[in-house]
Amino acid sequence: MSTENVGKKNIKAEKLKEVLSNTGLLVHKEGSGHLDFNFTYLGYPFAVRAQSRDDVTTIDIRTILGNMPYSAESYNSRVAAAKILSAINAKLGLNMVLTKNQKLILSNEVTNDKPITPHNLLTLVTTMLLQAKPYLDLLSEYVKPSGEIIDHPERVI
Repeated sequence: MSTENVGKKNIKAEKLKEVLSNTGLLVHKEGSGHLDFNFTYLGYPFAVRAQSRDDVTTIDIRTILGNMPYSAESYNSRVAAAKILSAINAKLGLNMVLTKNQKLILSNEVTNDKPITPHNLLTLVTTMLLQAKPYLDLLSEYVKPSGEIIDHPERVI
């Protein structure tokens, strides 16, 4: 029979689900460390790194939107995509990077003073995604989502 350490007491692994259900707590490495996960939203695969340090939670969220259209492919699409990306930067403060090989990478870092909990993670990520949704919908008319997954939030280029 294996045991897990929850808080200051040992709990049998078979009872862990019951304890978590009753307490409603999810604690990650005594409130410090990082958590990486991926999901897809509007056809764009996102990578998230959540970190907690010194009672501050930081969420780093990134996605490869696709490739910027070349002027030879469609000058109008390239101009429209550039205007949308500029609006994302100006209105939402999200970071846009155009790599040497014309990949469009969207990223954002959000910080708050709450611990890493499922509620806090979902709130931070959902808030950003809901703000970006109209821009992502519009951008998808000009830039085909690549579906390329960022396997680690720190390695994007």
